[in-house]
Amino acid sequence: MNYSSEEERYTLGDFINNTSSITIDELKMEIRPKFKYISQSTEFIPAEFKGTSYTTLPVNGVVVKTISGDAPIEFLDQLKQNKGEDITFEIRDLGINDEKVNNSN
Repeated sequence: MNYSSEEERYTLGDFINNTSSITIDELKMEIRPKFKYISQSTEFIPAEFKGTSYTTLPVNGVVVKTISGDAPIEFLDQLKQNKGEDITFEIRDLGINDEKVNNSN
């Protein structure tokens, strides 16, 4: 995780693993990061990966992408307490290859 105090934004490096049976050419979703050491809820962040900003993701493949969100400076100490295993994501409105899919798995 990186934090910019000038912009009051955090950036997370994330691994996206394709466990489906199809190659993913386009991925669209809304993501809400959840931090173990911050009790205040964060907002959903739209995320879309396609075209030149995205590499085709084969079956069982992995790609690294970044996700950024707003975080006022007063949350910096709490953000720093969170390690990788303390950060989870809630996903809604998942679309793969321009098709809406169920993300319950």
